[in-house]
Amino acid sequence: PGSTRNSMSDRSGPADADPESADDLTGASTSPVMPATEDEARVDRLHRATIEFGLDSEQAELFESAVDAATDVPDDVETVVAALADPEVAEAVWTRWGDIDALGSPLDALVARLDGADDPSGGTAWLAARHESWHDRTTEAIERLERAAETGHPLVLIELAAIEADRSNPLAARDLLVRAGIDVDIDLDAAYDPHLSGTGFGAELAEEVAPFAAMRP
Repeated sequence: PGSTRNSMSDRSGPADADPESADDLTGASTSPVMPATEDEARVDRLHRATIEFGLDSEQAELFESAVDAATDVPDDVETVVAALADPEVAEAVWTRWGDIDALGSPLDALVARLDGADDPSGGTAWLAARHESWHDRTTEAIERLERAAETGHPLVLIELAAIEADRSNPLAARDLLVRAGIDVDIDLDAAYDPHLSGTGFGAELAEEVAPFAAMRP
């Protein structure tokens, strides 16, 4: 589930209550929000991101900036580009955007702002392709991913692997997963254990492709 921000209560205390007693009754402060409070809230969100997605502190900072950019597009998108360049962060950001219903039209402005950004990593191309696919512009999305394949961005390669799997080309899909750094050495004789099974789109796809690839010469 997505994270939510606690809003201050708008209930008023008794008419004859002074500010301090009103605070005691409602549990809400009538004093202006201090920067320290905002800092503490951000620290809490960063901590939750490290727990939920397994990010380190630097990744969590990138994650928070990118998530916020969906609703408040910054003039300087360098931090968002850096977040998308890291596949772990990018995948976590996409998940969080889904949690807060920010996919699709809400992302239009950010994707447009990122268009043409200096990004040799391929992360922005991956986002644009996913965005196009969300809007049912599948052909454009595939073409964008194919142009970005040379960047070697793991999420670009994993998306292309999924496309090859859908085309019944398990060997091509497996090769792309290998290029993406995904472990494709799956023990097909082992009983499925959800606790030991790989997590993340790439790992799940590797498990899906493995039996079909094994049947090909």
